[in-house]
Amino acid sequence: MHWFGLVIVTIVVAAAQTSVGSLLTINMVAPSFLLVTAVYYGFRWSATEAGIAGWALGLAADLTGASPIGAHSLCFALAAVIASRLRSVVMTDHPLAQMLVTGLLGWLAYSVIFTHAAWRDGWTTWSFGLSLKRAGWVALYTALLAPYLFWLLERAVPLLGLQPHSRRR
Repeated sequence: MHWFGLVIVTIVVAAAQTSVGSLLTINMVAPSFLLVTAVYYGFRWSATEAGIAGWALGLAADLTGASPIGAHSLCFALAAVIASRLRSVVMTDHPLAQMLVTGLLGWLAYSVIFTHAAWRDGWTTWSFGLSLKRAGWVALYTALLAPYLFWLLERAVPLLGLQPHSRRR
């Protein structure tokens, strides 16, 4: 694993998330470029390497979102590990598979993240249905953009020397 390349990709994607992602916000729902990148690494790298990459991307999401450190890091790491385990049964280069896996993992991750945020705020305005609904909208929006971001990552990541060792096609 090339750590320097991972740091560069994480910084670039986090910058894109805060700049372009904020421009793409619709009704307070923005796509998560960092989650798509974590799923991408999960599809391309071993479970251990994907988990580390997912944790780093989640940490970037925590830091750029001004939220307490932990929820994004844990959820993105688990999403990357699950994506790594799913690559033996999913055609990872098919856009529909990319959308479905990203959508499912995004919904699970953001359900936990939004529930954690409600718990942190003292359950004042929390509703489980509202958290699941909001997570669903974020996951849907992220999943719709996933094939395009996979395409960009597929071309950009090798330029940094981050060729995956355990790639399956």
